[in-house]
Amino acid sequence: MTAHKILTGASGQFYKFILYPPDTQWANKPAIYVLVDKNLRPLYVGETGDLSSRQPGIRHPRWKDAAWHGASAVLVKLASYSEIARRNEERDLVLAYAPICNSQYRPTSLLSRPFSGL
Repeated sequence: MTAHKILTGASGQFYKFILYPPDTQWANKPAIYVLVDKNLRPLYVGETGDLSSRQPGIRHPRWKDAAWHGASAVLVKLASYSEIARRNEERDLVLAYAPICNSQYRPTSLLSRPFSGL
């Protein structure tokens, strides 16, 4: 049986993902993917035109960081539409969950900016 997970973006849009173990061999397909911990908490949200190029481990630039934070699975949503549309979905999910391993699209507060003096 395939496990599904619905994530809700900041816009209120629902996105249906399939849960996979991190050692799954990915096909060359466009997708939105989410590195999650054992509680399915998003640690990193990404989009790609070639899911096989984002293989957790050696081929994914954020996997080591996500693994340190407890990444244990990957949520995948195949997305055969434009890169712009995939990036919009990625941004919608990052804004909703503020994954600890994402740096793009995250809101910044005045407290996170360097002090410039008086």
